[in-house]
Amino acid sequence: YQRRVHGKQWYQRRVHGKQWYQRRVHGKQWYQRRVHGKQWYQRRVHGIRNVIIWGNHSKSQVPDISQATVVRDDKEESVVDALGSDYAEFLPAFRTRVQQRGKEVIDARGFSSAMSAANAAVNCVRDWHFGTRPGQTVAMAVYSDGSYGIAKGIFYSFPVTIKDGQWSIVQDYKINDETTALMKASEEELITEAKTVGLV
Repeated sequence: YQRRVHGKQWYQRRVHGKQWYQRRVHGKQWYQRRVHGKQWYQRRVHGIRNVIIWGNHSKSQVPDISQATVVRDDKEESVVDALGSDYAEFLPAFRTRVQQRGKEVIDARGFSSAMSAANAAVNCVRDWHFGTRPGQTVAMAVYSDGSYGIAKGIFYSFPVTIKDGQWSIVQDYKINDETTALMKASEEELITEAKTVGLV
């Protein structure tokens, strides 16, 4: 699924020769996970927002729900608060499930899910054209400007907002040490990929 583009880049594809995107994980129903025998968050995408995917489109990607919100009983609340005491157990299981989702699809079907990739492209172009709603962020692989300590010059998935066709990396999120370490590991993987194809 991580396809080369012009023999150099992987799934982070260029749109109109300018930007790159990583949206596959944003285009699905989220959080269909059992925690202590409960079915959590069987919600459509419009009910859950601001899930972050940091880094590469690979098993090193870093799903992050620390900024995510969910609408329950017509009220929006933090996913962290909604999960309460289950959060610590839920997070690693959720991350692993998202990271391994592509492999699960390939193992089950024998080939990758092209429709999922196509849907991600549609969602990305839609947000790029219409912009993000107030208070909404989306994950998009863009050219790193050094935000969050990530090396400049690589395409890396960040939380972004979009207005008038221009994306901006959200700058004010506080990242804990565990997530930072995972982000750096994904950064190293992307640097290695870039070196392999002669980009750095």
